[in-house]
Amino acid sequence: MEGYSTIMAEIDDELARQSDKNPDLIAVQCGVGALAAAVVRHYHQPGRNEYSRILSVEPLRAACMLASMEAGEIVTSRARMTQSWRG
Repeated sequence: MEGYSTIMAEIDDELARQSDKNPDLIAVQCGVGALAAAVVRHYHQPGRNEYSRILSVEPLRAACMLASMEAGEIVTSRARMTQSWRG
């Protein structure tokens, strides 16, 4: 999760360059949760004057977070996931 701090630092640098403090809304893919957790940790850390709204997104075929939220507890998804990239 620490490695994602570079991404947030680059975003903060660009926002500062444009005289902006915080993004109003951040859309982040949920995936296994590490990137989303890093975004929440960075943009909702104590001492920030403003908090950004964070929208987590995930594909319907891999809606693990949605399934857990609907169940009210962590659940294991039985969805079949495919990769759309090759390499």
